[in-house]
Amino acid sequence: MARSTDKSEAPATPAVAAPAASLKPAAAPSAVIYLGPNQPGGGLLHGQVFRGGLPPAAAGVDPALIVALADLPRAKLELADPSSGLSKIYRAAVKAGQGGRP
Repeated sequence: MARSTDKSEAPATPAVAAPAASLKPAAAPSAVIYLGPNQPGGGLLHGQVFRGGLPPAAAGVDPALIVALADLPRAKLELADPSSGLSKIYRAAVKAGQGGRP
């Protein structure tokens, strides 16, 4: 019997599975830094870095005093400028009794 020359039936090749989404590295949690005054009792310290969320002690803190690490250079310049909004917020936090100078 003669072999058919029909090539419509190609030999089966193993399928290559696409990588599963769960194999992707998880994005690193964004880190933030607290730039307000030290809180009494060590609840929050000026310059303290947090990843993956804030502690309960940060609940009453003005959100402007918690900045992304990527924004740290800009925020430090603002803190050094007495007329900037961030500097005013910092001084108000000191007066409100959130803590002393770092």
